[in-house]
Amino acid sequence: MTFQRKLFADAPRENWGFDASPTGDPEKAGVLEVRGGHAFRSLPAHVENREHRIEHLLETTTDLNTLRYKENDGAIDPALASRWMLRASGDLTISLEKTPAVPGDQIHPLGVARQREADVEVVIYSAAAVNITWPSGVLWGRAGYELTGDPATLNELPGPPANPRPAGTADRFMLRYNERTGEWWATVTHTAVAAADPSTQPPDTTVPEPPEDDDGGEDGLDSDQTPDNDYTDPETGDTLTPEAIPPTTSEAVVYALHGAAISRSLDGGATWTRWTAPSAPYAFSALPGSVAIATISGELRYAASNALGNGWLNVPLTVDYSLEIPVPNGGFETGALAPWTLHAGTAPVLRDGAFPPQEEGSFNVGADPMAASPDFEIGQVLTVPPEANAGVEVTVRAFVGDPVLGASSATLEVATQKRVASLNTGLSYSGTIIQGFATSPEGYALNLEIESGGMDGFTGDGAGNTKTIAIKYASDGSLYEGPWALPLTDFDPVESVQVWAAVVESVVIPDGQDISVTEASTLTITAGVDDQDAAIIFRAGRVQVTFNLNNSRIGILPTVEIADAVEAQEAPSIPVRSDTTTDTDGQWQTLRVELGKVEGGLDVRLIGTGPSVYFDNVKVSASGFETNNVSTVAQDRIFARHVAFTTEGAFDVRDGGYTYLGPTPFRAFYAAASGEGLLIAGNAGQIASSMDSGSTWRTATLPDVNGVYRSRGDFLATTTDGKVHRLDLTTGAVSELHAGDAGASLARDRFRTQWMGTKDGPGVYQTRDFSTFTDLPALPQSATAGNGAGDRGILPLDIGRVLSTSGTGRDLLWYDEGHGSWRVGFPLGEGILDLQEAT
Repeated sequence: MTFQRKLFADAPRENWGFDASPTGDPEKAGVLEVRGGHAFRSLPAHVENREHRIEHLLETTTDLNTLRYKENDGAIDPALASRWMLRASGDLTISLEKTPAVPGDQIHPLGVARQREADVEVVIYSAAAVNITWPSGVLWGRAGYELTGDPATLNELPGPPANPRPAGTADRFMLRYNERTGEWWATVTHTAVAAADPSTQPPDTTVPEPPEDDDGGEDGLDSDQTPDNDYTDPETGDTLTPEAIPPTTSEAVVYALHGAAISRSLDGGATWTRWTAPSAPYAFSALPGSVAIATISGELRYAASNALGNGWLNVPLTVDYSLEIPVPNGGFETGALAPWTLHAGTAPVLRDGAFPPQEEGSFNVGADPMAASPDFEIGQVLTVPPEANAGVEVTVRAFVGDPVLGASSATLEVATQKRVASLNTGLSYSGTIIQGFATSPEGYALNLEIESGGMDGFTGDGAGNTKTIAIKYASDGSLYEGPWALPLTDFDPVESVQVWAAVVESVVIPDGQDISVTEASTLTITAGVDDQDAAIIFRAGRVQVTFNLNNSRIGILPTVEIADAVEAQEAPSIPVRSDTTTDTDGQWQTLRVELGKVEGGLDVRLIGTGPSVYFDNVKVSASGFETNNVSTVAQDRIFARHVAFTTEGAFDVRDGGYTYLGPTPFRAFYAAASGEGLLIAGNAGQIASSMDSGSTWRTATLPDVNGVYRSRGDFLATTTDGKVHRLDLTTGAVSELHAGDAGASLARDRFRTQWMGTKDGPGVYQTRDFSTFTDLPALPQSATAGNGAGDRGILPLDIGRVLSTSGTGRDLLWYDEGHGSWRVGFPLGEGILDLQEAT
């Protein structure tokens, strides 16, 4: 909730904005103060007789970002919402309500009332070809532009858009109502946009569900069952029977991680609530407000503690970076033009003289001064690596010489190139879906779907008609937005195909085929003789094609010739981006073209017009991001954050978002965090510590690490042989502190301000310095659970209670100082992979 909304929600309905005794400095008029839910404005003495009242409910209704959805109903009331989505399956009449009148008690004694404006956004989706009627008093702005006449002129189109509105498209309008004039003003921002039907729109899976109450999960205890293992008293040998763990008087929040679930106790392990969680967890981190889980598949899943039952947010951790894309002979320092290619005009010359002054090195390229027509255009196609997935920038240094020689200009022009989706030679039909139609350049399977017009002319003979066809990803049915080809085989003179020219990139005609293309606003494709082949390359997505057939059909299974011809195509982006200069100030200038994500090639052109234009130092830089697989996650109770570690870096994770901390020296499999201090261990004897939240690291060698731990004063690590080691924070050196038993567990006991660990027997020890040890009562003996140090886990809680687990089984044991011995509790419903406190 924003501060503005919070203030409105907490304040009374009516607040008086004038205080007879303002506390602010009377010499500083206009200072807004918020005291006790009231808003006061300090005013100088000569205006103390003025007062203004704020009606919160009336003032905030049109400030809401709330979308009202209605079907076949065009009544728009700005007092209810500022955004409207209307779905029309038949003709629709729009009516525009006025804003509520200004309350009488808000009229100033001088007769002046506050004037307001209401801004309303309206999106109308046409489920069929419909007519939309607007009130006659609406004052319309532009609806767009059209190119008409010969010579062509660009004419502004009046609003509203012409009827009927095309089926399957949406229009977006911005409306404004002004109280003072009583007028509605309207502007069309988008017309006939191919859009998803709001009645069938799938839910947004990236948005977490609203939180539920804490008791929304299932019972996490299995109190009807006996523990997985038998236990006996270590001193008397008596069999121990399970008993209820008593609740703590203070809140003690404990989380238990299972294979595909998580349980939480608010009372130190007495009662538990279970929720479904991501499966195959590798590690987890529990805090009072949230839980983060790292899965074996490399995902980081996050949920607020009061919304564990509403699904887990997938948090992909990305790292932004920049890189330079090499430009062969970008500075022309080879003294030759290659690999630049002359595309138009007279070949330029390489210059190593004093004019223009050299930028870098010894050469630049410029117009041939001896040519009758010195204009030139050179270019080369560069390969953009896939890691350049955020944006590309192309720059070149340009120099325009003395205008006495003739007017000149330098232009940098850039176009991107995309490969056309590859046609497949094996198809299968399922209703109106042609499966296995093509494969995207990235390797995704694509289907062709006949959305309207039926299969007539595809699977059998027919007269043909206008069809809406779309190419979609086979995995989820979403629209493919890259170039793709529609093959036309067995094409006869009695048949023709028509399509809107604006959606066509090109028509591919294999060698030897008698195909004609007539181009106007509509492309018409015909054959001169029987059995001809061709293909239409569309720019993207969804198109309408008219098939004129004569009791025949046109095949869409491509021939080898069509597949090869389509595979060889490159589709340049529209429009081409460019930057131009005509400045003759005697200085080199930078021309720059910025692009978004580029898939495929980059066609860079240098265009010189006139006798005195020069280029040098072509450079291409790219930005990208990489989503890292999560390897582990650590709980940081000092900064109340989760610290996630990936294959290459560390991230601060809070509130479902993240901040990149920096790179790690290796992939972390074990991690601990406490404030600025981080400790990680890898799988090849690597261990490293950081005292500045991952900005810098000290590395060391310690084979067979099976756990790392961090307190305010110590970095500790255990190895599989049971030894405990300390990392020196100054030098990064590793020293052995304690030779324990194999597989021993270690935990920080904040209640007793010491360390606690397990040993064979199964025993439990306490120590502050790993030189003096005190034993707690031994854990219950068990032939089935095992009695080694590695068979038991240990978790001391901040309230003094100690919990213990048996391997990855369901059993839970506890120890309270007052009891003097360990007790066996009822088992949890599932095996316990890890146990953490979150207070």
